[in-house]
Amino acid sequence: MTTAEQTSRRINIKKWLLITAVVLVAAVVLAIAIGFGASKRVSGSSMRPTLHGGDRVLVDTSAYHKHGPSRFDVVALHPPGSDVLAVKRVIGVPGDRVQIRAVDGQPQLLIQLDGKGEWFIADRHRHVDWGPGATACCDNPAASEDSRKFGFVELSAIQGRVTFRIWPPGGIGGRPKLVQLR
Repeated sequence: MTTAEQTSRRINIKKWLLITAVVLVAAVVLAIAIGFGASKRVSGSSMRPTLHGGDRVLVDTSAYHKHGPSRFDVVALHPPGSDVLAVKRVIGVPGDRVQIRAVDGQPQLLIQLDGKGEWFIADRHRHVDWGPGATACCDNPAASEDSRKFGFVELSAIQGRVTFRIWPPGGIGGRPKLVQLR
């Protein structure tokens, strides 16, 4: 490839990145403007490493008009007894049993789907800060005030699904996988 071809290719890549960024910003602004989304700021470290305090996210306020959240959705909600908007990951849905217990000497988040049958480990394949020790799932529970403290959350308290990190630009990461406990 000649120097002129390399320069032309770099310019084309830069144009593509610029156009992509403009389209993305326009889509976010449009979603907020027509009422399908809201821009919210994350506070605290309970969603680390998925989201950090100060991140700005897009919340799809129309996501749960017909049905409730799915397991592992990241949602914006008003915890019971609080008017502060919190960003949390849904771990269990109605009927699920959830436990935190040591597996092979490490604290793990376990889920029994519909409260019967086999147990599964919620696995993100990376270290998460549970305080002493380590595990592989679900953001930063050691720093989280969640349903272990305030109990179940009514659907009416959920404002929407967090769909995108506006600033810094990027997604909100993958969903944990359920791995059968053996």
